[in-house]
Amino acid sequence: MDQWPSWDEMYVYTALAQVPDAVAAEAGDYLVVDDIDNKQLDVRVPLNRRPNGIWIGDHDLYRTPIRLHVYRNDGSGLSEGNSHYASLRLMILVKWSLWWENGSPGRAMLDEALAGLDRNGWYVREQ
Repeated sequence: MDQWPSWDEMYVYTALAQVPDAVAAEAGDYLVVDDIDNKQLDVRVPLNRRPNGIWIGDHDLYRTPIRLHVYRNDGSGLSEGNSHYASLRLMILVKWSLWWENGSPGRAMLDEALAGLDRNGWYVREQ
């Protein structure tokens, strides 16, 4: 019997996020954030300097700025006429105010990334 690998959900718990230049210039080697979810204040998270900018992210599940969750719908629950339809849904969970707070420099970067997804055919909406 043939078997086909498949997946329904994919979680990316740790992802790097680019730090806005203005914030990085003031931060030094660490960005200090408040982790309200875990009741920790003034958490120092190291910056990762690369040729294409300054990035932040940590392998510690609680100190990651952004998480990604991808859902796949293979169309099995759809009507007969759409049985070959498949779709992907990408959920971006933004954990730190540097990226989710309106007017912040990180929010402008996030909005541009979402606009890029929209330009490439993704349906983008904010929850």
